[in-house]
Amino acid sequence: MSSPLSFLVEHENTILAAYGQNNAKPKDTWASLDKELPQLSQAMTFNTFKQYVSVFAFVKTELDKVRQNEVVIEVSKLKNEKKRLEQQLRDASQKLDKVRQNRDEIMKDLAETLEQKARLEAESTQSSAGLDKVRQNKPVQSRVRQKLDNKPKRICGWSVQHSKDGYYRCYRKIGKRLHSVYLGKQLDVKKAENLINAKEKSLALI
Repeated sequence: MSSPLSFLVEHENTILAAYGQNNAKPKDTWASLDKELPQLSQAMTFNTFKQYVSVFAFVKTELDKVRQNEVVIEVSKLKNEKKRLEQQLRDASQKLDKVRQNRDEIMKDLAETLEQKARLEAESTQSSAGLDKVRQNKPVQSRVRQKLDNKPKRICGWSVQHSKDGYYRCYRKIGKRLHSVYLGKQLDVKKAENLINAKEKSLALI
């Protein structure tokens, strides 16, 4: 046979429920349990039950309070932990948004840099092509310039000029007047000398 305390622990839910329903009166509780828990009278006498049941109910109530407080404390801890985790999540989300924003700015700068690089390379290629063309044309220009330089600048004391209209003329200041001699599109020195002599004769210089 089990001890009275062991019996109360084993059937605590049934006994405490009846104890509460009977307004914590041991005699009424004993009577109500006679049919619901007939083995009670075999485990202990009424006097033993009367001594144990009030103490047992008190201890059980206090234990429930302690457990309830522990649950409240644990729930509070869990709530605080939840708040902490939520804050960490918000902070991480903000950092991620900042990283994404910085990444977008970097990608934009990179795209602009690549576009500028491509534009500069195109301009450099175009400049190189133009320079090569200039270099290719330079010998021709040099030959033309050399050919022009070989033309006499003065004939019989008259200055030779190649005008923009493509014609050659000779100029000389005589007295206070500037005189000119038309030579044509081609500069023929011999022809120019004859034309100059004729001009000087007309001016009575010869």
